[in-house]
Amino acid sequence: MTIAVIADSSSQLTAEQADEAGIAIVPLTITIDGVESLDGVDLVADDFYERVVPGETEVSTAQPSPGAFVDAFERAASQGATHVLAVLVGSAYSGTIDSARIASDSVDVAVTIVDSGTSSFGVGAAALAAAQVAASGCSVDDAVAAAEHRASVLESVFILQGLELARRSGRFGDLDVAPEGDDEPIPVLWTGRGELEVIDSIPAGPTGIDDAVAAMARRVLERDGDLVVASGLAHPDTAPVSEALEGALLDSGRVRRLLRYRVGPSVAAHVGPGTAGVFSWPAD
Repeated sequence: MTIAVIADSSSQLTAEQADEAGIAIVPLTITIDGVESLDGVDLVADDFYERVVPGETEVSTAQPSPGAFVDAFERAASQGATHVLAVLVGSAYSGTIDSARIASDSVDVAVTIVDSGTSSFGVGAAALAAAQVAASGCSVDDAVAAAEHRASVLESVFILQGLELARRSGRFGDLDVAPEGDDEPIPVLWTGRGELEVIDSIPAGPTGIDDAVAAMARRVLERDGDLVVASGLAHPDTAPVSEALEGALLDSGRVRRLLRYRVGPSVAAHVGPGTAGVFSWPAD
């Protein structure tokens, strides 16, 4: 049996990560001021951040069509796959799984769909786990179990700066950490096991970013044992935040592996350009 692993573009896997793992990516659609583009195909992260002005630009996302999944499933079969394993963004966040299920009824190749229950690079991390097991010659059930286990132990901690898109998305509650404005504090959020928690609200000011980095690092290092950490870069202006957080975590001596990914359009449309943070899970 040859298993092909597929993920959607909200997984935030870089082209290099997907190619190395043998994962095919099905793109979501991004609409900016009425113009549709395919995530990661004809709209990449830098293009998105150049074109989108929070509070001014109208931006939305849409799940891949069933036809896009039919194409991906049939392509995998034509390349020799006897079973397709689609590891996708959680159904609580998107209708992507619905499209994949419709498509699976229209193709001759066997398809198994995994609801990762997570979003952003959490989907990518689950897909990477599945691809590693699939490449070792194990069964589809083993690959599904690997994806589901990875998703179950994932945690994410991140900050949001410039909350217009995050508030509009409605994915983070009402974010009533303070009135809107230049002096609004920086919320620090944690996600894991299907839960979302605002763990801190950092006052605006000259030490705000340093305090936010410290709060994020502290929460990650509350976990037991050695860790794998995946660090996401959004707008280029957030690079110092990502670098400081990576440094704080690496200095702990507990990060066995550091991955990096780009916060692309399908996620940035909901979190805004000022997000920064990491996913973590126990090292094997």
